[in-house]
Amino acid sequence: MALRMPSPTKHPKTGIYYLTVRSPSDLVRAGARPVLKESLRTKDPAEAKRRFSLRYEELQREWQAMRSGPAMIPFAQLVALAGEWRRELDAMVEQEPGETQLWAILREKTAVPDATPEGLAKWYGDDADRLLLRAALNADDYSRHRFIGQVHMVAKEWADFQHRRSEGDFRPDPLAERFPAWVPPTFPEQPPSPADFSITDAFKLWERDHLANGKAEWSHGGFRAGGCSGL
Repeated sequence: MALRMPSPTKHPKTGIYYLTVRSPSDLVRAGARPVLKESLRTKDPAEAKRRFSLRYEELQREWQAMRSGPAMIPFAQLVALAGEWRRELDAMVEQEPGETQLWAILREKTAVPDATPEGLAKWYGDDADRLLLRAALNADDYSRHRFIGQVHMVAKEWADFQHRRSEGDFRPDPLAERFPAWVPPTFPEQPPSPADFSITDAFKLWERDHLANGKAEWSHGGFRAGGCSGL
């Protein structure tokens, strides 16, 4: 029997829902946290289910990326991902850019006097790592360094753009058009870990390999119906 699909859990005192899931056993052996627990930031059960589903799908991609190992990420893909982050930032203040003084401070902060790789990593490394993992990208050191540079550039452009908007200039930012389209990475199908393996999973793997090897379709249909004549 297949294991039950995980679902949001409700904190008994606060009423806030949480995502609490076990990491795959192979990743735990490689050093991943055994259990992930994150607040879904809502007390509404329907909204909690929606947010849980989105985050759980995201986790599947993150786990796939962790399994794939560090790799060189094409520069266009890194710039496209930075563009996705830029659009998220713009959406946060689409209708209300806030006070000009705040953006003046942010523009000063994003100037970052120390523009060495070490200095940029100190300022933007955590954000870059979070964005890469959320996008299911396991970047090697060179790709991570290039992406940190793009995150820095986006932060500067965004601060300048919102500063202008806070002063009443709502013209579109031409720099926002520099990003290529983002295409999420794809991964080959991975078999479930032993802890999550079921008879249904076993049949699906057999069925896939059976047909891939040119066997007749009727045989796997007979197996599905309960017979074993096609084996």
